[in-house]
Amino acid sequence: WGNEDNDLLNHYKELGKFRREHSCFSNGEFIPLYSDIGYVTYLRENDEETVLICVNRWCEDAEITVPESMKNAKVAFGNKPTDNKLKVPAESFAILYAKK
Repeated sequence: WGNEDNDLLNHYKELGKFRREHSCFSNGEFIPLYSDIGYVTYLRENDEETVLICVNRWCEDAEITVPESMKNAKVAFGNKPTDNKLKVPAESFAILYAKK
């Protein structure tokens, strides 16, 4: 103890805070959009909001088509979409969210 990676610890604290602040994680629907070896994209959605989660565990960048319903979404983590395409770097993730 005492030699923790503070950047990593803070990153997980931010993820936990985001989860607590968005009710779709506790009472929302899980909607899978795309999966393949190394990639997964899904929505968490309830009556109040929608969250798009894209995970890229592959060694190459991925380009994800953002659903039309998320075209005006805010970026929580990762890159901002361009022309409904979201670039997710290798071994990374992106999270977008939109209120209804």
